[in-house]
Amino acid sequence: MSVPSEIASYFTSEETLLKQWSSKDWDIYATQYRIFLYKSGILSKQVVEAAYEHISSIELTRKRPLSRFASAIILFVTGFLLILLDPTQYYYYYTGPPIYQYMAVVLFLVGVGFLAWFIIGIQGFTLHIVGRKPIVIPKELTEMVRFIREKRPQEVYMRKPESQPVKIKETIREVVMIPCEYCNGLMPQTSTFCPNCGARRKRQNE
Repeated sequence: MSVPSEIASYFTSEETLLKQWSSKDWDIYATQYRIFLYKSGILSKQVVEAAYEHISSIELTRKRPLSRFASAIILFVTGFLLILLDPTQYYYYYTGPPIYQYMAVVLFLVGVGFLAWFIIGIQGFTLHIVGRKPIVIPKELTEMVRFIREKRPQEVYMRKPESQPVKIKETIREVVMIPCEYCNGLMPQTSTFCPNCGARRKRQNE
């Protein structure tokens, strides 16, 4: 298994290549510690590195390309214009086959096919990596998804969100004690009755 120099430069001394997969958009390389997603274009190259514990989740998704929907609309409009602007309908002496109508029917049928193709969509997997945008890979790479799930630490699946510490506000009040006028026992200044003898406290205006 050959590794591009852009990927090999990331390897540590004890890191070795275990698996390799290829798709239309990505070349994927897996080691015992992490995976590398490599995309090479005409003018640019992209390398995405992700440790297994940083892959938070893997989601099965269905993508519907808008290009298919746009193609269906163009075919429908073109077929409608062929029927509407058919020049043979203005020639009363024309007895040939309705070529424009045949072409419109073909365009309608192809448009229906594109519309159904858009509704069916493309199934794939979405990798959610901490600190990066989600990455979509085709469903054909099911083996790679299974490999990642086996490599991810068990703690990732059992991880629970950290609970916020509960703040306890403690209020300390100073209680002023005064003597009871009947038994001379101490009682809180805010009390109406003496806790010792039960006598009612006299107010100053009484």
